[in-house]
Amino acid sequence: MDRYKAHQVAQDTALLGEDDSTPFSEWSALEIYKELIEEKQGNTPASEAQKEKVLRMKTFLKASMNTDQIEKVQLEDLKKAIDGDNMMTRIKYRRQVTNFIAGKQRAPIAKGEIIKQEHVQAAHIDETEKNADFGFTCLHYSVSEASGSIRINILNKKECAGRVHVTTIDAEAKAGDDYEKVDETIVFKQG
Repeated sequence: MDRYKAHQVAQDTALLGEDDSTPFSEWSALEIYKELIEEKQGNTPASEAQKEKVLRMKTFLKASMNTDQIEKVQLEDLKKAIDGDNMMTRIKYRRQVTNFIAGKQRAPIAKGEIIKQEHVQAAHIDETEKNADFGFTCLHYSVSEASGSIRINILNKKECAGRVHVTTIDAEAKAGDDYEKVDETIVFKQG
């Protein structure tokens, strides 16, 4: 393994969610499951980029499930490791939305409380509305100030060269006061 790959594996192994307890995955549980089952059945990745992707998926699996053998992992357990207790998150979010619509005061966030929520998954959007080359796994996040940061991945679906312009937009939070403004172009290389 070359130094770049060794560094990437070490980085992935150390890659934890912002609360330092939940491993972070840029793929859905189903994507990981399909890819690693295919690899297990002898369908070896064709490109170096695909090999790297499988390696990163195995690294995530090892960090979150204590094994890199996909056949030892139940899909539902993998979903829980990636999404957390999704039912409780949905209930909490729906209650917040209902209170907001009804004009009720939402429950205050305790000082120092770390809140990170993904509200709208891109998987639920009609394919005709998605960009064919690039995208996101989640389209709407909520983050408390105590969280410090959030990581948002841009997916290069076809592993093609290209550019994606990224910018933050003020809403309840204001650039400079509540967060650091982002306005940059990200360049993807082939693969």
